[in-house]
Amino acid sequence: MGEKIRRALFVGSFDPITRGHLDIIEKSLRVVDELIIGIGVNANKKSTLSLEDRRLILEKIFSEEERVRVVSYSGELTVHLAERLSCSCLIRGIRDSKDFEYEQTIAQMNAQLAPEITSIFLMSDPKYRHISSSLVKEIASYGEDISPMVPAEVIAILKEAMEKA
Repeated sequence: MGEKIRRALFVGSFDPITRGHLDIIEKSLRVVDELIIGIGVNANKKSTLSLEDRRLILEKIFSEEERVRVVSYSGELTVHLAERLSCSCLIRGIRDSKDFEYEQTIAQMNAQLAPEITSIFLMSDPKYRHISSSLVKEIASYGEDISPMVPAEVIAILKEAMEKA
């Protein structure tokens, strides 16, 4: 296993992107040549940040990293998006055993649907395991400082979006 993976896909709603997400992305870039970050759009879920804001934040954060590309998608299984984008693997971040149980089930289903695509689980750094996008939004709604939990690019845009809501 000395060679890198050519292209991988890391998906999420990124509503907002957190330092935990960034940790997984940084770890991914150690083993892949190109990482595609897929912003999933779920029509049944109301996002705090618009798709445009989420995309803008990600593109700004990774503007200097030529090995990262940002796409958005909806109405398509993640594994089929990976096939369409010629990705050989899906990157999944794991914070705890609950995440592992859930992701293991999804990985098994994806393997049945697209056996040529491998799921790779990367463990979150312990200092980020407690962070989730929903918890960040709850804390921000009380006016608390979220800067230890999210990249700087998120703070003003999230505050503005929450004031509009």
